[in-house]
Amino acid sequence: LMSCYYLTKTNPDLCSFREELLKNSMKLMHVGEPIRNPVSLNHILHIEECFNNKVIRRLNLGVASLIWLDNYSDQCNLYKVQCSYLKPQLGNFHERIVDIGFLNKWWILEEKMKDYDVNQYEVN
Repeated sequence: LMSCYYLTKTNPDLCSFREELLKNSMKLMHVGEPIRNPVSLNHILHIEECFNNKVIRRLNLGVASLIWLDNYSDQCNLYKVQCSYLKPQLGNFHERIVDIGFLNKWWILEEKMKDYDVNQYEVN
């Protein structure tokens, strides 16, 4: 019971994801362009583009959170946005997951930022 309470209290929110993304973006900016890890850079740029397009969503599971990509901004009022048959399907939802938040940590973002200052193509 206490572990469920702890997991619920340490469930990160969308603001913490954005904050972590900005911190990692700043880390990348401090590294020279020739030695930046392209995997880290492309991941950060892709998520920033998704934030700018307002398609980032958070699914709160109580003890964990999922950051996922929607098709359209919530401000879009096209018919295909409102039609329930054209909404993202559960079968391919796993392809839309950008990150998993658990214990006040965003796990995929942390994994993508490992060795952010090592460009494998530059080393070889």
